[in-house]
Amino acid sequence: MGSGGSVSYSIGQVSIDYTTGSNASIQEGVQQPFEISQVSVHESMSNILLSIFPNPALNELNIRMSQFESGLTATIRDSKGTVVKKIALKTANTSIETGDWAQAIYFIEIANSAGHASLYRLVKN
Repeated sequence: MGSGGSVSYSIGQVSIDYTTGSNASIQEGVQQPFEISQVSVHESMSNILLSIFPNPALNELNIRMSQFESGLTATIRDSKGTVVKKIALKTANTSIETGDWAQAIYFIEIANSAGHASLYRLVKN
């Protein structure tokens, strides 16, 4: 048996409820986990405080910077290196639709205009 990994389970979920409001959203009834871990960070990117969430998520992935920094891009690749999506991060909070993505491992590269990057590993179940 190998080391690492994760296990999750649900008991008794008989209905699904998705509620949104002006400040929050709640997804009840089904697990849609994203597992995110940082793979590498270039030294020049270490001062950018970045959150990628939620976990679990249903249809979107959020990228939030504690303080907006212009010139950043997010490139999302599948495990084969194919670009799934590439966007410019124009605000401190960016949402990316993920509802049609396959269950797989993805890599999110956040890069600045000099080409320095932080790399994150994302598992969509």
